[in-house]
Amino acid sequence: MEEFVLRKMNVRNGSPVQYFWDKKNAEESSVNALIGKEVALRFRGKIICEGCGKVSRKSFSQGYCYP
Repeated sequence: MEEFVLRKMNVRNGSPVQYFWDKKNAEESSVNALIGKEVALRFRGKIICEGCGKVSRKSFSQGYCYP
């Protein structure tokens, strides 16, 4: 099982459109091969702020902390 911090999905226009998981501190991964398949994600209970890197109880605006 791979573990990573997941960010907003990236999309590239084309034919077909390409979808990528943006994994913080790692290479993005293509999601197109998973279309139509069952995928399981597990939330580990940690929200990490995109701006300051602190662990937060809630976030807003695509991953920033809400002090």
